[in-house]
Amino acid sequence: MRIRPCRVLAALAAGILSACTAGAGSRLPSERVGPMLFKAEQLLDQGETCSGLLILVEVRETADEPADRAQAATRLLEANQGDDTLPLLAACAVRSRVLAMMDTARSGVSDVVTLRVRSTVGWGCPCPPFVFAASGDTAIFEEEMLYPVFTDPADYDRVWEDRGIYRLTGRMNSMPLDFYNWSKLTGKPQEFGGGDGEEYRLKRHPVFEVESWCFRPDPGVAEGAAEGGSSLDAAHRCPQD
Repeated sequence: MRIRPCRVLAALAAGILSACTAGAGSRLPSERVGPMLFKAEQLLDQGETCSGLLILVEVRETADEPADRAQAATRLLEANQGDDTLPLLAACAVRSRVLAMMDTARSGVSDVVTLRVRSTVGWGCPCPPFVFAASGDTAIFEEEMLYPVFTDPADYDRVWEDRGIYRLTGRMNSMPLDFYNWSKLTGKPQEFGGGDGEEYRLKRHPVFEVESWCFRPDPGVAEGAAEGGSSLDAAHRCPQD
């Protein structure tokens, strides 16, 4: 059975980078629906949420029979406790793409890519400074948040200041790190502190080696820039699309 997540989730994954393209697929005949739904149930029961959801989305989008599509749509809602499945599917798309980039880095081929990420300023947690833009203002999986490694130490202070979209160009590291091991790469190693928020510091997140970056503030920040609403100067602003 071949699942085509690129076609199903291309729009959701577009906020990460231009990851994949796929041609138009044929309709899914009814005799394949039963085995696919059974496989989805198995994966969901085993905790493989993203893989199970991708199969359900495949059936919902491509099944020949409306009843088969309706059955898959109902199961999608059940799997997500009746809530909108789009945030979870977007999170799955981000996680899948990040894991693929980390696998590529482990193979010794580290491609230069540009990522769209959002500042976590104002989240109220000792989280990594960035979350992938496609994830919005939430993160379900640890792979959705990112620790940057800059060549200019001053950049670590800059990126903690402003809410908005950052474009980071560089290479994905093969290994995720927790806050303490990441801090060693910044030149400011931190000791284990314990206390509030320690569970966030001990989680391991992807690491991205930044070669260049730019920033586009959120609309409210941009409007207040003249009054000190943004600490980043024009040299760090992204050009208009």
